[in-house]
Amino acid sequence: MLSLTGVEPASPDELPLAHGVALPMQFDAVVAKRRSVRLFTGDPWDFDHLCTSLRLAAGVTRAASVPLMSGGDVTLKFRATPSGGGIYPVELYVVALRVEGLPRGTYRFNPTKDTLVHHGGEGAADRFVASCAVPDESLSLSRACAIVALVGYPWRSMRKYGPRGLRLAFLEAGAIAEHLNLAVTALGYGSVDCASFCDVEAEEAVGLDGHHQVLMHTVVIGCPG
Repeated sequence: MLSLTGVEPASPDELPLAHGVALPMQFDAVVAKRRSVRLFTGDPWDFDHLCTSLRLAAGVTRAASVPLMSGGDVTLKFRATPSGGGIYPVELYVVALRVEGLPRGTYRFNPTKDTLVHHGGEGAADRFVASCAVPDESLSLSRACAIVALVGYPWRSMRKYGPRGLRLAFLEAGAIAEHLNLAVTALGYGSVDCASFCDVEAEEAVGLDGHHQVLMHTVVIGCPG
């Protein structure tokens, strides 16, 4: 089961991620610099920087072959953020608002293939922004580069761990959000964690059913104002 996590048929709307860039700051310096940023300039997010940030938040960092008792072996792919049982019940959706080379819309990050899967167009992105219940003078969504939505598939964990699986999913989401915040800070952008959204409207904007797929959290990213 673990070896098939994230494995799905190829999609004609898949976009390979760019090569990415190296982070220009050491870990201790990034931690010291990180602050919540709520005001943005409206300048775009570089696509290479987006790709780097997604990989550092939830990308595959290593693969290993594991022998099976029945013979042969299977390849497991390990990711940047720890996950209870290696099940990875949290996925990243990107609501692209101002990303160079990426049309405005919604995309799902597929870490096992290192791709973005086009999920919805400009209308979906606009509906997601409208679902955020925060005034623009407090958080300038109108000038943000993107919203990264952390989408939970809680039953992936709960089928193994029962109710405790939900706790593990939230722990994983928190770790992913922190990785993402640190990555964008190191690359010179600003970010803020945001839980001010209307669940039903936000989930409908990106096609979630609100039961098997739920919006757990969002991180808003932009160029600091």
